[in-house]
Amino acid sequence: MKQTPDRQVTTVTAPLPSFPPRPGTIAEETSPCPALIRIAYRAFDRQYLIPDARIIDRGRPELWQVASDWQVFAVEQHDEPLTAGPGLLFTADVPDMHYFKGRGGRVLPLFRDSACLAANIAPGLLKAIFKRLGVNATTQDFLAYTAGITAHSAYTRRFAAELRAPGIRVPLTADARLWSEAVSLGRQVLWLHTYGERCADPAQGRKRGEPKLPPERRPKVVATIPDTTEDMPESISYDQATRTLHVGSGQIRPVSPQAWAYETSGMKIVRKWFGYRKKDPAGRRSSPLDDINAYRWPARFTTELPDQLIGELPLTPLPGQAGRHRRHHIACHLTRTGSWTGAPDNLGAASAVSAVIRGICAASTLGARGRTSHSPPVVGSSPTRPTCGTCQQPVGRLHPGEATSGISA
Repeated sequence: MKQTPDRQVTTVTAPLPSFPPRPGTIAEETSPCPALIRIAYRAFDRQYLIPDARIIDRGRPELWQVASDWQVFAVEQHDEPLTAGPGLLFTADVPDMHYFKGRGGRVLPLFRDSACLAANIAPGLLKAIFKRLGVNATTQDFLAYTAGITAHSAYTRRFAAELRAPGIRVPLTADARLWSEAVSLGRQVLWLHTYGERCADPAQGRKRGEPKLPPERRPKVVATIPDTTEDMPESISYDQATRTLHVGSGQIRPVSPQAWAYETSGMKIVRKWFGYRKKDPAGRRSSPLDDINAYRWPARFTTELPDQLIGELPLTPLPGQAGRHRRHHIACHLTRTGSWTGAPDNLGAASAVSAVIRGICAASTLGARGRTSHSPPVVGSSPTRPTCGTCQQPVGRLHPGEATSGISA
Protein backbone atom coordinates (compact mmCIF):
# COMPACT_ATOMS: atom_id res chain seq x y z
CA MET A 1 0.00 0.00 0.00
CA LYS A 2 1.44 3.32 -1.07
CA GLN A 3 0.50 6.62 -2.69
CA THR A 4 0.35 6.55 -6.50
CA PRO A 5 -0.53 9.14 -9.16
CA ASP A 6 -4.14 7.89 -9.00
CA ARG A 7 -4.41 7.34 -5.26
CA GLN A 8 -3.31 9.79 -2.56
CA VAL A 9 -4.40 9.91 1.07
CA THR A 10 -6.45 12.95 0.06
CA THR A 11 -8.14 11.27 -2.93
CA VAL A 12 -11.93 11.30 -3.05
CA THR A 13 -13.35 8.65 -5.35
CA ALA A 14 -16.53 6.72 -6.07
CA PRO A 15 -16.93 3.38 -4.28
CA LEU A 16 -16.53 0.07 -6.00
CA PRO A 17 -19.81 -1.05 -7.62
CA SER A 18 -22.11 -2.90 -5.18
CA PHE A 19 -20.15 -1.64 -2.15
CA PRO A 20 -21.41 1.13 0.17
CA PRO A 21 -19.85 4.59 -0.18
CA ARG A 22 -17.23 5.66 2.35
CA PRO A 23 -17.34 9.46 2.58
CA GLY A 24 -14.25 11.56 3.03
CA THR A 25 -10.63 10.72 2.34
CA ILE A 26 -8.57 7.86 3.70
CA ALA A 27 -6.54 10.41 5.69
CA GLU A 28 -9.71 11.36 7.57
CA GLU A 29 -10.99 7.80 8.03
CA THR A 30 -11.80 6.70 11.58
CA SER A 31 -14.41 3.96 11.03
CA PRO A 32 -13.58 0.22 11.20
CA CYS A 33 -12.06 -1.54 8.22
CA PRO A 34 -14.70 -3.12 5.96
CA ALA A 35 -14.90 -6.88 5.77
CA LEU A 36 -12.28 -8.40 3.52
CA ILE A 37 -13.33 -9.96 0.23
CA ARG A 38 -11.67 -12.74 -1.75
CA ILE A 39 -10.04 -12.08 -5.11
CA ALA A 40 -8.11 -14.19 -7.61
CA TYR A 41 -4.60 -12.83 -7.04
CA ARG A 42 -2.42 -15.23 -9.03
CA ALA A 43 -3.18 -18.47 -10.86
CA PHE A 44 -4.86 -20.75 -8.30
CA ASP A 45 -3.94 -18.34 -5.50
CA ARG A 46 -6.91 -16.72 -3.81
CA GLN A 47 -6.10 -13.84 -1.48
CA TYR A 48 -8.05 -11.08 0.22
CA LEU A 49 -8.63 -7.40 -0.41
CA ILE A 50 -9.99 -4.40 1.51
CA PRO A 51 -12.89 -3.34 -0.76
CA ASP A 52 -12.29 0.38 -0.42
CA ALA A 53 -11.71 2.19 -3.74
CA ARG A 54 -9.66 4.86 -1.98
CA ILE A 55 -6.81 2.41 -1.42
CA ILE A 56 -7.06 0.40 -4.64
CA ASP A 57 -5.00 1.65 -7.56
CA ARG A 58 -6.81 0.94 -10.85
CA GLY A 59 -9.75 -0.84 -9.29
CA ARG A 60 -11.40 -1.66 -12.66
CA PRO A 61 -15.01 -0.88 -11.67
CA GLU A 62 -16.18 -2.56 -14.89
CA LEU A 63 -15.22 -5.94 -13.44
CA TRP A 64 -16.87 -5.33 -10.07
CA GLN A 65 -19.99 -4.16 -11.85
CA VAL A 66 -20.48 -7.53 -13.55
CA ALA A 67 -19.29 -9.76 -10.67
CA SER A 68 -21.94 -12.12 -9.30
CA ASP A 69 -22.54 -15.65 -8.08
CA TRP A 70 -22.90 -16.82 -11.70
CA GLN A 71 -20.15 -14.87 -13.46
CA VAL A 72 -17.01 -16.55 -14.81
CA PHE A 73 -13.89 -14.62 -15.80
CA ALA A 74 -11.53 -15.97 -18.45
CA VAL A 75 -7.94 -14.70 -18.17
CA GLU A 76 -5.24 -14.76 -20.82
CA GLN A 77 -1.65 -13.56 -20.95
CA HIS A 78 -2.19 -11.70 -24.25
CA ASP A 79 0.94 -9.50 -24.24
CA GLU A 80 3.51 -12.27 -24.60
CA PRO A 81 3.69 -15.57 -26.50
CA LEU A 82 2.66 -18.62 -24.48
CA THR A 83 5.46 -21.06 -23.77
CA ALA A 84 3.88 -23.83 -21.68
CA GLY A 85 0.82 -24.73 -19.66
CA PRO A 86 -2.74 -23.61 -20.47
CA GLY A 87 -3.89 -20.96 -22.90
CA LEU A 88 -6.62 -19.63 -20.61
CA LEU A 89 -7.42 -19.69 -16.91
CA PHE A 90 -10.88 -19.27 -15.39
CA THR A 91 -12.03 -17.88 -12.06
CA ALA A 92 -15.25 -17.06 -10.25
CA ASP A 93 -13.55 -14.27 -8.27
CA VAL A 94 -12.60 -10.86 -9.65
CA PRO A 95 -8.99 -11.34 -10.85
CA ASP A 96 -5.92 -9.21 -10.38
CA MET A 97 -4.43 -7.86 -13.62
CA HIS A 98 -1.38 -10.12 -13.15
CA TYR A 99 -3.42 -13.24 -12.41
CA PHE A 100 -2.20 -15.38 -15.30
CA LYS A 101 1.55 -15.37 -14.62
CA GLY A 102 2.41 -12.29 -12.59
CA ARG A 103 3.06 -10.08 -15.61
CA GLY A 104 0.05 -8.36 -17.13
CA GLY A 105 -2.96 -9.96 -18.78
CA ARG A 106 -6.52 -9.51 -20.00
CA VAL A 107 -9.79 -10.41 -18.31
CA LEU A 108 -12.83 -11.53 -20.28
CA PRO A 109 -16.11 -11.87 -18.34
CA LEU A 110 -18.64 -14.30 -19.76
CA PHE A 111 -21.54 -11.90 -19.11
CA ARG A 112 -21.79 -8.12 -19.41
CA ASP A 113 -24.02 -7.71 -16.38
CA SER A 114 -24.22 -9.03 -12.84
CA ALA A 115 -27.60 -10.67 -13.53
CA CYS A 116 -25.86 -12.73 -16.24
CA LEU A 117 -28.55 -12.00 -18.81
CA ALA A 118 -26.35 -10.31 -21.44
CA ALA A 119 -23.91 -12.82 -22.91
CA ASN A 120 -20.49 -11.40 -23.69
CA ILE A 121 -20.00 -13.26 -26.97
CA ALA A 122 -20.22 -12.14 -30.58
CA PRO A 123 -23.78 -11.65 -31.88
CA GLY A 124 -24.84 -14.58 -34.04
CA LEU A 125 -22.08 -16.90 -32.83
CA LEU A 126 -24.41 -19.46 -31.26
CA LYS A 127 -26.56 -19.45 -34.41
CA ALA A 128 -23.44 -20.08 -36.49
CA ILE A 129 -22.55 -23.02 -34.23
CA PHE A 130 -26.06 -24.42 -34.68
CA LYS A 131 -25.79 -24.11 -38.46
CA ARG A 132 -22.45 -25.92 -38.54
CA LEU A 133 -23.07 -28.56 -35.87
CA GLY A 134 -26.82 -28.79 -35.40
CA VAL A 135 -26.25 -28.12 -31.69
CA ASN A 136 -28.36 -25.71 -29.62
CA ALA A 137 -25.39 -24.38 -27.68
CA THR A 138 -25.80 -22.06 -24.71
CA THR A 139 -23.44 -19.30 -23.62
CA GLN A 140 -22.15 -21.61 -20.88
CA ASP A 141 -21.62 -24.40 -23.43
CA PHE A 142 -19.43 -22.12 -25.52
CA LEU A 143 -17.34 -21.20 -22.48
CA ALA A 144 -17.04 -24.88 -21.54
CA TYR A 145 -15.94 -25.73 -25.09
CA THR A 146 -13.32 -22.97 -24.93
CA ALA A 147 -12.09 -24.27 -21.57
CA GLY A 148 -11.97 -27.86 -22.80
CA ILE A 149 -9.84 -26.83 -25.79
CA THR A 150 -7.49 -24.24 -24.28
CA ALA A 151 -7.04 -24.86 -20.55
CA HIS A 152 -4.29 -27.48 -20.68
CA SER A 153 -0.76 -27.91 -21.96
CA ALA A 154 -1.78 -30.07 -24.95
CA TYR A 155 -3.32 -26.96 -26.51
CA THR A 156 -0.15 -24.91 -26.07
CA ARG A 157 2.01 -27.69 -27.49
CA ARG A 158 -0.29 -28.49 -30.43
CA PHE A 159 -0.58 -24.88 -31.58
CA ALA A 160 2.89 -23.67 -30.56
CA ALA A 161 3.66 -22.17 -33.98
CA GLU A 162 0.43 -20.16 -34.12
CA LEU A 163 0.78 -18.98 -30.52
CA ARG A 164 4.13 -17.31 -31.20
CA ALA A 165 1.98 -14.30 -31.99
CA PRO A 166 0.27 -13.28 -28.71
CA GLY A 167 -3.49 -13.79 -28.51
CA ILE A 168 -5.53 -16.95 -28.01
CA ARG A 169 -6.89 -18.81 -31.04
CA VAL A 170 -9.79 -21.19 -30.49
CA PRO A 171 -10.18 -23.85 -33.20
CA LEU A 172 -13.80 -24.87 -33.69
CA THR A 173 -14.63 -28.43 -34.67
CA ALA A 174 -17.22 -29.26 -37.32
CA ASP A 175 -17.86 -32.63 -35.60
CA ALA A 176 -20.81 -32.51 -33.18
CA ARG A 177 -19.44 -35.47 -31.23
CA LEU A 178 -16.11 -33.74 -30.62
CA TRP A 179 -17.97 -30.58 -29.64
CA SER A 180 -19.87 -32.56 -27.01
CA GLU A 181 -16.67 -34.15 -25.69
CA ALA A 182 -14.93 -30.80 -25.40
CA VAL A 183 -17.94 -29.24 -23.63
CA SER A 184 -18.07 -32.12 -21.15
CA LEU A 185 -14.35 -31.84 -20.41
CA GLY A 186 -14.62 -28.05 -20.20
CA ARG A 187 -17.33 -28.23 -17.55
CA GLN A 188 -15.00 -30.28 -15.39
CA VAL A 189 -12.23 -27.74 -15.99
CA LEU A 190 -14.48 -24.82 -15.02
CA TRP A 191 -15.68 -26.64 -11.90
CA LEU A 192 -12.09 -27.21 -10.79
CA HIS A 193 -10.79 -23.76 -11.75
CA THR A 194 -13.53 -22.11 -9.74
CA TYR A 195 -13.09 -24.45 -6.76
CA GLY A 196 -16.50 -26.01 -7.29
CA GLU A 197 -18.41 -22.71 -7.45
CA ARG A 198 -19.39 -23.05 -11.11
CA CYS A 199 -20.59 -25.98 -13.26
CA ALA A 200 -21.53 -28.08 -10.22
CA ASP A 201 -23.46 -31.23 -11.19
CA PRO A 202 -23.70 -33.95 -8.52
CA ALA A 203 -24.96 -36.42 -11.13
CA GLN A 204 -21.60 -36.06 -12.89
CA GLY A 205 -19.60 -36.22 -9.67
CA ARG A 206 -19.14 -32.44 -9.43
CA LYS A 207 -20.56 -31.42 -6.07
CA ARG A 208 -20.78 -27.73 -5.19
CA GLY A 209 -17.87 -26.70 -3.01
CA GLU A 210 -14.13 -27.23 -3.06
CA PRO A 211 -13.23 -30.38 -5.01
CA LYS A 212 -11.70 -33.27 -3.10
CA LEU A 213 -9.67 -36.13 -4.45
CA PRO A 214 -10.48 -39.69 -3.38
CA PRO A 215 -8.99 -40.40 0.07
CA GLU A 216 -6.25 -42.62 -1.34
CA ARG A 217 -5.02 -39.83 -3.66
CA ARG A 218 -5.63 -36.83 -1.41
CA PRO A 219 -2.46 -34.98 -0.25
CA LYS A 220 -2.03 -35.27 3.52
CA VAL A 221 0.33 -33.72 6.04
CA VAL A 222 2.66 -36.53 7.13
CA ALA A 223 5.08 -34.30 9.02
CA THR A 224 3.66 -31.22 10.71
CA ILE A 225 4.69 -27.83 9.38
CA PRO A 226 5.80 -25.99 12.54
CA ASP A 227 3.89 -22.87 13.53
CA THR A 228 6.64 -21.23 15.55
CA THR A 229 8.46 -18.06 14.57
CA GLU A 230 11.82 -19.84 14.54
CA ASP A 231 10.61 -22.60 12.22
CA MET A 232 8.65 -20.48 9.75
CA PRO A 233 9.33 -22.24 6.41
CA GLU A 234 11.90 -20.63 4.16
CA SER A 235 12.11 -23.24 1.40
CA ILE A 236 9.99 -25.71 -0.54
CA SER A 237 11.16 -28.76 -2.51
CA TYR A 238 9.84 -31.95 -4.04
CA ASP A 239 10.99 -35.58 -3.87
CA GLN A 240 9.59 -37.32 -6.92
CA ALA A 241 10.66 -40.78 -5.73
CA THR A 242 8.36 -40.57 -2.71
CA ARG A 243 5.97 -37.96 -4.15
CA THR A 244 6.62 -35.83 -1.09
CA LEU A 245 6.40 -32.06 -0.92
CA HIS A 246 8.79 -30.62 1.68
CA VAL A 247 7.62 -27.34 3.19
CA GLY A 248 10.37 -26.27 5.56
CA SER A 249 10.62 -29.24 7.93
CA GLY A 250 7.04 -30.30 7.15
CA GLN A 251 5.97 -32.87 4.59
CA ILE A 252 2.87 -33.42 2.43
CA ARG A 253 2.16 -36.44 0.22
CA PRO A 254 1.19 -37.89 -2.15
CA VAL A 255 1.78 -35.01 -4.54
CA SER A 256 1.87 -35.82 -8.24
CA PRO A 257 4.88 -34.76 -10.33
CA GLN A 258 2.46 -33.00 -12.69
CA ALA A 259 1.08 -30.82 -9.91
CA TRP A 260 4.58 -29.88 -8.72
CA ALA A 261 5.79 -29.09 -12.25
CA TYR A 262 2.65 -27.31 -13.41
CA GLU A 263 3.23 -23.82 -14.77
CA THR A 264 1.51 -21.00 -16.60
CA SER A 265 3.93 -19.92 -19.30
CA GLY A 266 6.97 -20.11 -17.03
CA MET A 267 5.38 -19.32 -13.65
CA LYS A 268 5.62 -22.42 -11.44
CA ILE A 269 2.35 -22.38 -9.53
CA VAL A 270 3.26 -24.17 -6.29
CA ARG A 271 6.54 -22.29 -5.95
CA LYS A 272 4.78 -18.97 -6.62
CA TRP A 273 2.09 -19.71 -4.05
CA PHE A 274 4.71 -20.58 -1.43
CA GLY A 275 6.84 -17.57 -2.34
CA TYR A 276 4.14 -15.19 -1.11
CA ARG A 277 3.85 -17.03 2.22
CA LYS A 278 7.38 -18.03 3.22
CA LYS A 279 9.41 -16.41 5.99
CA ASP A 280 10.85 -13.75 3.73
CA PRO A 281 8.09 -13.35 1.11
CA ALA A 282 8.89 -12.77 -2.55
CA GLY A 283 7.77 -9.65 -4.37
CA ARG A 284 8.76 -6.05 -4.76
CA ARG A 285 9.17 -3.78 -1.75
CA SER A 286 7.59 -0.44 -2.57
CA SER A 287 6.29 0.54 0.86
CA PRO A 288 7.19 -0.10 4.53
CA LEU A 289 3.87 -1.94 4.75
CA ASP A 290 5.35 -4.64 2.51
CA ASP A 291 7.47 -5.71 5.48
CA ILE A 292 4.40 -6.60 7.55
CA ASN A 293 3.94 -10.32 6.97
CA ALA A 294 2.96 -13.50 8.78
CA TYR A 295 5.71 -14.37 11.26
CA ARG A 296 4.52 -17.93 11.76
CA TRP A 297 2.90 -20.56 9.52
CA PRO A 298 -0.87 -20.48 10.23
CA ALA A 299 -3.05 -23.58 10.01
CA ARG A 300 -4.97 -22.11 7.08
CA PHE A 301 -1.81 -22.15 4.92
CA THR A 302 -1.56 -25.88 5.51
CA THR A 303 -5.22 -26.30 4.55
CA GLU A 304 -4.87 -24.12 1.45
CA LEU A 305 -1.85 -25.96 0.08
CA PRO A 306 -3.57 -29.31 -0.68
CA ASP A 307 -6.44 -27.30 -2.19
CA GLN A 308 -3.87 -25.52 -4.33
CA LEU A 309 -2.58 -28.86 -5.59
CA ILE A 310 -6.08 -30.11 -6.34
CA GLY A 311 -6.90 -26.90 -8.23
CA GLU A 312 -4.19 -27.68 -10.76
CA LEU A 313 -5.60 -31.06 -11.71
CA PRO A 314 -7.61 -29.89 -14.74
CA LEU A 315 -4.48 -28.54 -16.36
CA THR A 316 -2.43 -31.69 -15.94
CA PRO A 317 -3.19 -34.88 -17.90
CA LEU A 318 -6.32 -36.73 -16.87
CA PRO A 319 -5.59 -39.93 -14.92
CA GLY A 320 -5.11 -43.02 -17.05
CA GLN A 321 -4.51 -43.66 -20.72
CA ALA A 322 -8.16 -42.99 -21.55
CA GLY A 323 -7.94 -39.45 -20.19
CA ARG A 324 -4.74 -38.71 -22.08
CA HIS A 325 -6.23 -40.10 -25.29
CA ARG A 326 -9.36 -38.03 -24.82
CA ARG A 327 -7.45 -34.76 -24.78
CA HIS A 328 -5.13 -35.83 -27.59
CA HIS A 329 -8.13 -36.88 -29.66
CA ILE A 330 -9.86 -33.51 -29.23
CA ALA A 331 -6.67 -31.54 -29.88
CA CYS A 332 -5.71 -33.47 -33.02
CA HIS A 333 -9.07 -33.87 -34.72
CA LEU A 334 -10.34 -30.30 -34.88
CA THR A 335 -11.56 -30.39 -38.47
CA ARG A 336 -11.70 -27.81 -41.23
CA THR A 337 -14.85 -25.72 -41.13
CA GLY A 338 -14.77 -23.64 -44.30
CA SER A 339 -13.41 -20.42 -45.74
CA TRP A 340 -12.53 -17.36 -43.72
CA THR A 341 -13.75 -15.11 -46.51
CA GLY A 342 -17.50 -15.21 -45.95
CA ALA A 343 -19.42 -11.92 -46.12
CA PRO A 344 -18.31 -9.92 -43.08
CA ASP A 345 -21.84 -8.71 -42.33
CA ASN A 346 -23.40 -12.17 -42.63
CA LEU A 347 -22.46 -14.66 -39.95
CA GLY A 348 -24.50 -17.26 -41.77
CA ALA A 349 -22.17 -17.04 -44.75
CA ALA A 350 -19.03 -16.68 -42.67
CA SER A 351 -17.55 -19.87 -41.33
CA ALA A 352 -17.91 -20.96 -37.71
CA VAL A 353 -14.17 -20.46 -37.38
CA SER A 354 -14.66 -16.83 -38.39
CA ALA A 355 -17.22 -16.45 -35.63
CA VAL A 356 -14.78 -17.80 -33.09
CA ILE A 357 -12.19 -15.25 -34.19
CA ARG A 358 -13.90 -12.78 -31.91
CA GLY A 359 -15.02 -15.34 -29.36
CA ILE A 360 -15.69 -14.19 -25.83
CA CYS A 361 -15.59 -10.42 -25.38
CA ALA A 362 -15.35 -9.60 -29.09
CA ALA A 363 -18.53 -7.61 -28.87
CA SER A 364 -17.88 -6.57 -25.30
CA THR A 365 -19.19 -3.31 -23.92
CA LEU A 366 -16.48 -3.47 -21.28
CA GLY A 367 -13.53 -1.21 -21.99
CA ALA A 368 -10.02 -0.87 -20.66
CA ARG A 369 -8.71 2.37 -19.22
CA GLY A 370 -12.13 3.59 -18.18
CA ARG A 371 -13.86 3.13 -21.54
CA THR A 372 -17.32 1.63 -21.39
CA SER A 373 -17.92 0.63 -25.00
CA HIS A 374 -16.29 -0.02 -28.35
CA SER A 375 -17.31 -1.15 -31.78
CA PRO A 376 -16.60 -4.86 -32.27
CA PRO A 377 -14.33 -5.63 -35.21
CA VAL A 378 -15.94 -7.35 -38.20
CA VAL A 379 -15.50 -11.11 -38.47
CA GLY A 380 -14.93 -13.19 -41.56
CA SER A 381 -12.59 -10.78 -43.33
CA SER A 382 -9.23 -12.58 -43.24
CA PRO A 383 -7.89 -13.32 -46.73
CA THR A 384 -5.91 -16.33 -45.53
CA ARG A 385 -6.49 -19.39 -43.42
CA PRO A 386 -3.88 -19.85 -40.66
CA THR A 387 -3.34 -23.51 -39.86
CA CYS A 388 -1.66 -25.51 -37.16
CA GLY A 389 1.86 -26.44 -38.23
CA THR A 390 1.45 -29.90 -36.72
CA CYS A 391 -1.97 -31.10 -37.81
CA GLN A 392 -2.76 -28.51 -40.52
CA GLN A 393 -6.10 -27.57 -39.00
CA PRO A 394 -7.51 -24.02 -39.22
CA VAL A 395 -7.22 -21.95 -36.10
CA GLY A 396 -9.68 -19.25 -35.10
CA ARG A 397 -8.41 -16.21 -33.24
CA LEU A 398 -9.81 -15.19 -29.87
CA HIS A 399 -9.05 -11.50 -29.40
CA PRO A 400 -10.16 -9.68 -26.24
CA GLY A 401 -9.90 -6.35 -28.10
CA GLU A 402 -10.68 -3.74 -25.44
CA ALA A 403 -11.21 -6.31 -22.72
CA THR A 404 -10.67 -4.99 -19.24
CA SER A 405 -7.46 -5.64 -17.37
CA GLY A 406 -7.67 -7.02 -13.86
CA ILE A 407 -7.58 -4.94 -10.72
CA SER A 408 -4.34 -3.50 -9.40
CA ALA A 409 -4.34 -3.18 -5.63
